[in-house]
Amino acid sequence: MTSTLHMAIKSATIVDTIEFPLPPWVLGLARTLALQCGLAEATEGHTLIALALTTMAGEAIVNRLLEPLVEPTEWPFIERARVEEKWELLSTKLKLEPALVRGKAPLKDYLETTAIRNALTHFKDGANRVVEEMPLEVIAKEGGYHLGAPTGPMKTTQQSRRDLRTALQPVLARKYFESLENLLLPVLKNYPDDAFKIAQRLTDELCGKSANPDAPTHAPPASDS
Repeated sequence: MTSTLHMAIKSATIVDTIEFPLPPWVLGLARTLALQCGLAEATEGHTLIALALTTMAGEAIVNRLLEPLVEPTEWPFIERARVEEKWELLSTKLKLEPALVRGKAPLKDYLETTAIRNALTHFKDGANRVVEEMPLEVIAKEGGYHLGAPTGPMKTTQQSRRDLRTALQPVLARKYFESLENLLLPVLKNYPDDAFKIAQRLTDELCGKSANPDAPTHAPPASDS
């Protein structure tokens, strides 16, 4: 006796996933601004924008690369972790050798870049003031006192915690971007590319092959029967 199983397919669904390519787009913008800061007419303002884009790209990229490698139930907690913890976890997931460690380059250099961004973003006036003092001769005269000539050199009695004006010199913009570039190179080399080809697109941006920011990337449609 032979029995035959008949299955009737009643419906089918085509799933088309669309991704807005923010991480590679911002990475390309950061690279462009960093290069433009090498021009003679570049200002501190250009450096500030390049720095902001570089760190924005770094945070967007580590989130984009790390999320697919962890369990969906874990991501809400990992997403709130510090940026250095995310890069170290990404390094662990990819089994990088040598591993990314916050106390060593290239992660150390990138964290210094983010520290400068943070000092500018969360600007503290008192911590960035320089106080200088010079002793003066006090001359007693009828009716009061008058200030005379200096009796000693000018001395700095309070120094700012970080020289933010120096940190915004245009010549440093390329250094800030390279701190992210050097961090990304071993990661992208070992990243298992997905349907969106994110590793290739980020690599292209590092090479100056800009993507179209107005065209969201589609993953190949998946059929769900």
